[in-house]
Amino acid sequence: MTRPSRSIARFAALGALAFCLVHNFAGAEVARESSPVLPEAAQLAGAWRLSAEDRVIELQLRAEPAAVGGAPAWVVEADAAALAALGLEGVAAWRPATDGISLAGLDGGNIAFFSTEAVGRYVHRRAGRTLMLEQP
Repeated sequence: MTRPSRSIARFAALGALAFCLVHNFAGAEVARESSPVLPEAAQLAGAWRLSAEDRVIELQLRAEPAAVGGAPAWVVEADAAALAALGLEGVAAWRPATDGISLAGLDGGNIAFFSTEAVGRYVHRRAGRTLMLEQP
């Protein structure tokens, strides 16, 4: 009688182990699939429109490396005086992020971070002012 109960106990333990392994790996797969992905610069490069209230600035996000400090960044082309009028003095580069786009200065420091609001639409809020960065 002890022989069959040991076999049943072993079988149940193996079944429980298999169940845990299958669900653990399945859970890891779901987590991996839902993790945010850092977009490539080429995916976001192109013409963009920066707007606040009644001002609109056209800018180009390039997929060309920028000569700035810090982490890798890409060239941004825009009217410096127009950016300064919106409180974005010294913008020299941009960086993609998993949850938005960062505009950086020559030292590589973040000047403004635009959070993803929708595909092709990003928002930056500071001191009661809202700036929108959108693909036309």
